[in-house]
Amino acid sequence: MGRAPVFVDVCPENLTVDAEQVRALVQQENVKAVVAVHISGALAQLDVLQNICRSAGAFLIEDCAQATGGRYAGRRVGSWGDLGVFSLGGIKL
Repeated sequence: MGRAPVFVDVCPENLTVDAEQVRALVQQENVKAVVAVHISGALAQLDVLQNICRSAGAFLIEDCAQATGGRYAGRRVGSWGDLGVFSLGGIKL
């Protein structure tokens, strides 16, 4: 595929991906996908990330392994991105 991951920092408030850093990155780089990891029930800013990805023509992938059953702005996690990934490991539920 010829692609390499590029990392951004997390928001100190909830430890999810910093949407403003993603916004800055997609303006500078040829970003094809963004992975939003929901951590310990804290949810990424999905509405903002969805808009950033749509504007950039990039895919939004949600890692929902630690947010099973969660909702953001009334919608279930995993339904905001182009792909939602879940895991049923013991510490994930």
